[in-house]
Amino acid sequence: MHRRIVLLCVGILVLTSSGIFIAKLAAPKSPLPHVTLITTRTPFSAAIFLAKERGWFEDAGVSVNVLERATGKEGLDELMDGTVDYVTASDTAIMFSLLNAPPMKVVATVSISTDNLTIVARRDRGIESSLDLQGKRIGFAIGTNSQYFLDTFLEFRSLKPEAVLRVPLKPDELVQALIDGKVDAISTWTPLNRQAMEALGTKGHELRAGNAFRWSWNLVARNESVARNATTPLILSALIRASRALKVDPQTCARDLAPTLEMSTEQLLQAWGHTLFDVTLDQSLILSLEMQARWAMGTSLTEHKNVPNFLPAISSQALRMVDSRAVTLIDGNGHR
Repeated sequence: MHRRIVLLCVGILVLTSSGIFIAKLAAPKSPLPHVTLITTRTPFSAAIFLAKERGWFEDAGVSVNVLERATGKEGLDELMDGTVDYVTASDTAIMFSLLNAPPMKVVATVSISTDNLTIVARRDRGIESSLDLQGKRIGFAIGTNSQYFLDTFLEFRSLKPEAVLRVPLKPDELVQALIDGKVDAISTWTPLNRQAMEALGTKGHELRAGNAFRWSWNLVARNESVARNATTPLILSALIRASRALKVDPQTCARDLAPTLEMSTEQLLQAWGHTLFDVTLDQSLILSLEMQARWAMGTSLTEHKNVPNFLPAISSQALRMVDSRAVTLIDGNGHR
């Protein structure tokens, strides 16, 4: 009798424990905080796409809906409309937006690139060197680093600004305009310059500035409250993880991202060879924004007469929480 009572108690305990365990399994998990991030389908956005595809945003504790746009400028326009939380954009596009003093905040630089913007020209229009650009029609995407690169390239090659005829185009018009012969050359980034060269074949010729032109790809939050939201450090943690993977095993990352970015593994590796994937906030970002603002004023692209203070547009708190060593920005108090 005593043995039966013991067995009965054990059975009840097992059933009760099992019930608790099953109940825990069946209990719904708390939903992850959800945000929307706009980026572009370019090699420089690799950390975002890698973190998304490998589930690293969710591992960090945040659900990220990644949307694609043709340029960072388009993403910034939507950011200012309040329809998205984050966007990636070049320093040039950010500079133009900040001249209008919006509430957006740059929370990190996610990649830095050199030699990925080029001038793609038509050989059948007599263009073999930079000197041959004189008098030619060159297409560019207004308000983007395509525009800034064109002027920088001309200056780097000692060509006067009036030496060429600038043709403003939408980003998705650049390659076709060159193919159709509406322009003689275009100033653009990877992968558009790759697409143009492939389409032109032997008729295409690429002019480069090498390491003379350096630009950054940055993560921007809609406003201060988003920049300081608990989700921002989570996103940065996932991007740091992705950046490390891109540096440690670029071959596998390129193979995995090739279908998403619509480039071959070899093309991605070539573009990444000129790209540094590191999540940082550095003083060079401020210097770049100031230098480009002077360019915009000097070329009458803005009515501003004085270079604004860009420091209030940078929010380093979230990155400091994740990795304080990644912030080398001189902001005076370390809490901006």
